[in-house]
Parts: sequence; C-alpha cells; structure tokens
Amino acid sequence: SRISLEDVPGTEYEPYIFAALNSAKVMVVVGTSAENLNAVWVKNEWSRYLSLMRKDRSRLLIPCYRDMDPYDLPEQLSVLASYDMGKIGFIQDLIRGVDKVLSAEKPREAAPAPAPVQERVIVQQSAGGPNVTALLKRGQQSLEDGDWEKAKDFYDQVLSMDAENADAFLGLALAASRSRDTKAYLNNLCSEQAKAESIRLPRDREHIDASLTSAVVPGYCERNELASFYDFDVNYPQKLPNEKTLTGLIRKRFDSDRNLARAFRYAQGDTKQKLEALRKELNERLEQRVKAAEAEDKRALEKAKTDRASKLKAADENTQERSRKAQEKREAEYQEACRLQESAETETDYWKARTAFINNGEYKDAEDRAAACAKKHQQLKEEKRAAEEREEAEHQKASRKIKIILAIVGAAAIAFVLLLTKVIIPGDKYTSANALFEAGEYQKAATAFYLLGNYSDARERSFALWSEIAQRESVSAAQVHTVGLRSDGTVVAVGSNRYGQCDVSDWTDIVAVAAGGLHTVGLRADGTVLAVGTNSSGECDIGNWTDIVAIAAGQYHTVGLRADGTVVAVGENDYGKCYVGNWTDIVAIAAGNDHTVGLLADGTVVATGNNEYGQRDVSDWTDIVAIAAGSNHTVGLRADGTVLATGSNGSGVDDWKDIVAIATGPHAVGLRLDGTVVAVGSNSFGECKVGAWTDIVGIATGTYHTVGLRADGTVVAVGSNDYGECNVSKWKDIKLPKR
Repeated sequence: SRISLEDVPGTEYEPYIFAALNSAKVMVVVGTSAENLNAVWVKNEWSRYLSLMRKDRSRLLIPCYRDMDPYDLPEQLSVLASYDMGKIGFIQDLIRGVDKVLSAEKPREAAPAPAPVQERVIVQQSAGGPNVTALLKRGQQSLEDGDWEKAKDFYDQVLSMDAENADAFLGLALAASRSRDTKAYLNNLCSEQAKAESIRLPRDREHIDASLTSAVVPGYCERNELASFYDFDVNYPQKLPNEKTLTGLIRKRFDSDRNLARAFRYAQGDTKQKLEALRKELNERLEQRVKAAEAEDKRALEKAKTDRASKLKAADENTQERSRKAQEKREAEYQEACRLQESAETETDYWKARTAFINNGEYKDAEDRAAACAKKHQQLKEEKRAAEEREEAEHQKASRKIKIILAIVGAAAIAFVLLLTKVIIPGDKYTSANALFEAGEYQKAATAFYLLGNYSDARERSFALWSEIAQRESVSAAQVHTVGLRSDGTVVAVGSNRYGQCDVSDWTDIVAVAAGGLHTVGLRADGTVLAVGTNSSGECDIGNWTDIVAIAAGQYHTVGLRADGTVVAVGENDYGKCYVGNWTDIVAIAAGNDHTVGLLADGTVVATGNNEYGQRDVSDWTDIVAIAAGSNHTVGLRADGTVLATGSNGSGVDDWKDIVAIATGPHAVGLRLDGTVVAVGSNSFGECKVGAWTDIVGIATGTYHTVGLRADGTVVAVGSNDYGECNVSKWKDIKLPKR
C-alpha cells in the first residue's frame, strides 16, 4: 500500500481496497496470534475475500502463521491449507502454492513466459461510461424495491470504477438509512420527536404575602392557617429546550454522514443542486420545528398563568371569608367582655372580664378596659383579705383555750397515730405498690410508690419508674426555634432568640425538653423545672414546681405531670386550657395552641380548652399509648400502631400503620417501626418532605418545620429556616428516647 496508495488520502482507501479484493487471485494472510487475526480491520478483509472465494473457485486464500499453535487459527481459516513460517523451506512452499493458482490461469498452449519483471500495478478507473450509468440505475431500482444490501453492492461497484461518483455516495447514504429517496431520508432523519418537560410556574409570592398580611386577625385568624389556601402548584409542559437540543443532534447526524459528505464534495450539476435542496429542506424543517415548539410552549405558559390566576382568586376569596368571620367573632367576644365588665360584682367577675379583654389583644379599647378590670379585681381582693384577717384574729383568740386542752389529749394520741401512719399503714401500702409493679402495672405502681413519700425507698422507686414510662422527648420544635437534649443532660437550641428562648447553654442534669411558642422548658432529674423565654402570660412561672415527671409546652402556657398522676399548668388560660387541677391517674400530657390533652393509665383521653374545631372530641378514644396536640387538632397513637385524629387539619392519618411515635403542629408526623417517617397536612415550606428519612428514632414538629432524631444521635430537619431553626446538622450525641 505504500506504493499503490502513495498519493491517496486515508479516508478514500475503500475503493482501492475493493478493487484489489475483486482483482486478486491469491490473498496471503499472515498472523502471529489469534487476537491479531481476529482484529476487526484484519478479519474484515479476509472475510470479504473468503466470500469471493465461494463464488469463484479459482481464487485461493493462504493462511501463514508464526509463534502460535495452528489450532488457534480462526475457524474459517483452520479448514484451509496453512504454512508455518518458522519451518525451513516456508518461502518455497508458499511460492509453489501461489504458482499453482497463477499457472491455472495461463493458456496451455502458451509458450514459457520470460523472466518476470517487476511492474507497478495501477487501477484504471472509468470516468462514468455506460457501465456506471447502468449500475447507478440498478442501485436506484434496488432502493425503490427496499433491497438495501443489493443497492449497496451496486453503488460499491460504481465506486470501484469511479471513486469520486457523488451519485454512488448519495445512494450509499440512502441505503444505509433504509430510505427510498431523499424525502424518505429526511423523514427518517427527522422522525425522532422531542419530549416536553414539566415545569412548575413560580408562585406569586408578592400577591400571596399581601393577601395574607391584610387578612390576619391576631389571635383569631393567623397567617399559618390562611397559608393553606395558597398551598397549590401550577405546572405546564415545556418543549423548546429539548427541541433545540434534538434539532442540533439531527444537524450533526446529517453533517457527520460520511457517504453524504463525500457526495457533497464530489457533486456537480443536477446532483449538486439536488443535494443543496436536500440541505435547505432539512434546515427549513428544523427551523419550523423550533418555531412550533416555541409557540406551543408560549400557549402552555399562558394557560398556566391563567390557571394560577384562577386558583389565586379562589384562595383570595377563601382568605377574605375566613378573615371576615374572624373579625365578626372578635367583635362578638369584645361585646361579651364589655357585658361582663358592666355586670361584674365580685373579684372573680372582674377577673373573667379582664381575661376576655386580654383575648381581644389590641382591639379597640380592650387593653384599657382590661387594666380597669384588673385594678377593680385587686381592690376587691384586698378588701376581702382584710376582712378575712379580722375574722381569723377573732377565731384564733377563741380557739387558743381549746388548743391547750386538746394538747394534752393529743400528746397521747400522737404516739399511736405515728405508729399507725409511719409504720403499719405505709408498710401495707408499700407491699401493695410492689405487687402492682410485679404485675406490670407500672403507671399505678409509680403513683403508689410516690404517695408513700419518704417511706423506705418508695420515692426513689417511683421516680425510677417514671423515668422509664413517662412520655419525654429529647428533641422539640416550636414556631421559630428547635431544642435538643444531649446524653450528658445538657441542652442545645437554634433559631430565633428574640425573647431568650434559646438561652439554655448553662442547663445541666436535664431529662426532658419542651419548646413552646416563644419559650423553652426543661425537666431536671430531681423533678424540678427550668424555663426561659417570654413570660408575658406567666408561662415561665414554674419555679415552685416539684416532683414533676413529664412536661409539655403550648403557645403561651406550660403543663407539668406530677409523680402522683395529677397535673399542673401555668400561663395564659384562654378557653380554660389550664383547668387541669382535677385530673388524676394521668400518665402523659400534651399542649396545643389553646387546648391541653391528658392520657389516662387505662388508655382513655381527656382534654380541656378551646373546642372550636373539635380538637377536644376525644372522649370515645380507647387503647391509646401516646398523644400529641397541634394548632387546632389532636392526634392519638393506639397500641396497635394505628393513629386517630380530631380537629382542623387532622385528616390523612387513618391509613397509617406500624407507628411508634407521633408529633403534630399545623401538620402531623408519624414515626414508623422501621425508622421511616410519614407526614400529612400543610406543606407550604416543605415541612412534610420526610419520605427519604431512614433510621429515625424520634420526631418533633414546629409551626413550619419538622425535626428527626437518628439512631446515631444526629439530627435532620426540613421546612422553613428563616430564623435558622433547621440548623441542626452539627448536633451530635442527642439523647435517644425510650419507646
């Protein structure tokens, strides 16, 4: 090839190779390994020559090998007579084999040929005579018949005679793409259609913010409640980017078609005009596709905008209607508060009127009226105290004589009472409490041990039991902050600290935490309680609490469970949410915005406070093992792992199964037995996007965010992070809850 193809570019070898294969009587295949003989470009040539041998028995292919086993020759070559190049006399054997073929071609009567003279063989190519024209027509007919392989053969024969025939190269391009003509070629090339992508239309944040801000009625109609009306997405299909990419690929395929490129290079006259028309039509088609996709995308976008405007209008109407009702309610409560003030006579009456005005917030003159009621209440209270002090003084004077007489009798009785109350009765009660413990009645046993006071180790056993059975959380979330309890009893917090609700770095010996609206509560191991943050409604007045075993924090109130199964509460008492003084036999507590929930030892539930949305409708619940109180709803976990809910935003939990823990705010979250998490409800800030969480052992919900505690003590969070309330990724060694 260094001689015969000396002046030919590599891209144009094929016609010469084709001519050589068709004209040669002998092919010698030389190889030193099976891999080399089976290499693609080597095998392609000897395979083609073998095909010619099957049609022409006068041809011969001779395999020659060296440094390899003859059994490793390709199967097609192993059946032929081959020569070992390492043997003596190889050259002579090869010459004899070639000579047999060449001698058979000579006429028998021919005289002996003179000594061979080396000549340079030059392949003469036809410039396009009748044979070329006939082959081109046969190739065109094969294209029309759909016989693509036969068409390729005809066009290859043309190129063997005319290596620069543009019509032959065009025919090869059509045959390769299985196209009968150039129109079909374009149809096949452009047959692929671009796919449309689903695009989410951005929300009109400015419109939504303005609507929500104007509709809020503090204390009656809050922003988070109204935001649910705007919790919708509008999607539309977009095709143009993919269409541009696809049309670019189609142009690239057209330009990279080697046969077509050669046809353009060698084309003249009518063929050249035909090819230029082909390129022009392709460009026009592709431009039309891009324009059509652009128009289609524009129509889809306009439709999406219309859809969004319609949904915004409906949301605005719902928002305004809810705001109007809230305003009417606020006015009605203001008028009721005025009536209470006008008819008030006792200090209790004035206190109720004051509370009613406080609930109205800054509405009209509610603050001034509340202050006036408080002043009148204090005045009546002081008058009552003075009267009681006078009565007490007179009573003490009369009873002093009686006490002297009774002291003598009492001294004798005290000894008997001490024996009875300090030894005999406590011993029996201790035995009964221990029997409850051994029977597995741990809640009743914990209460019974606590009621024995300092008798023996009863108090220690009570608190040890409560630490195992009490509903205590090591992560807690509120409106704009998140709190975590470390294994060493210290506490961390992130988020808004405007009211000092995150000032917990000096807390120690903590066993449970609870995050309220704008305050944080911590339970110490000794049963006392700490609190930081706003105390505008007395929600942090827990300094005198003792023997507490569990805590809960609402928007503006705090609740504690005592070791004896009773409950205490401080803070704002709107709707009576702090009226828990008569509760007994309680084993778990939960606090919502305006209601409080308690779980009894028998698996039933009690609730107090606001019931406007039915959040207190829990009287028929049974077999409950855990409770959670949200904004305006209540959620309960049954022993079988299913979940109940009542109130606003309480739907969507009926089909939950294998749940081991629950948490709720404006949305509800459940922890499954396998460590995965489910969520329903408001998702305005992505607070319900917990589907990918795994290995979770604890959960907590804020107003707009959700927190998960992993089994390795790390924490994850999703949702609103406007105040950094989701910045928990660096937390480590958070205490794992007992389930």
